[in-house]
Amino acid sequence: MNETTISCIGSAYKQPLADLIVNLHQRRATWTYMEKDYAISLILLSVAMFEAYMARAAYLALPDDQRSLIPLELEERVVSGKPETGGEIFRKLYPDYSLRVEVDEVYVLRDALTHNHLWEFEKNDGAALRRIFGGNSSFIKNVDFDTLKTKSKGLPIVPGHQDWAAASTCFKVLWDAFGYVETKCPLGVVSRSVFYVRIPSNFLPQFSGRNSVCLAELFELP
Repeated sequence: MNETTISCIGSAYKQPLADLIVNLHQRRATWTYMEKDYAISLILLSVAMFEAYMARAAYLALPDDQRSLIPLELEERVVSGKPETGGEIFRKLYPDYSLRVEVDEVYVLRDALTHNHLWEFEKNDGAALRRIFGGNSSFIKNVDFDTLKTKSKGLPIVPGHQDWAAASTCFKVLWDAFGYVETKCPLGVVSRSVFYVRIPSNFLPQFSGRNSVCLAELFELP
């Protein structure tokens, strides 16, 4: 019998994430109008990567006799309009993870960006006046409506208020979750040791002489 493996597109996002970070930090002088755009892309790609690994983890966590049922079950969920997100899969697989609320908050922000929550803004200073559309029960539960940030990690939930700090925080939350999955799952589901990416040799002084780094190192940049 031919040896097989289970696909995971998650690794395809690593280098694009690194390239976005490099491009953003090489344009520090123009962050005032570019930072939000790069931050939103970094957040969405980070969650997409997490989603991919969680789908694979959920499949490999099943006994062999249950894996054949997955295609039909997934099809039924999609048809019924109830597909599970990577965050929901994570909560089911790892209910004892102490920081699961932080993962929930990243998904609240992901939803606000992906589904384009609509807000009314003040034209002069960009202050958010009111939310017109968007949000579910998780949004209501995890958001402080006085600060317009999530309660635990302080992620800004207004789509137009994203910045490098928010993108970095989101990745770090998911990175810690990856680390937990790594201790619980069979070898090969996800390994943080393979999250290496290439960077320009002249990127920043702290990376002098290196042309590859762990993706998590880039998200530690100020």
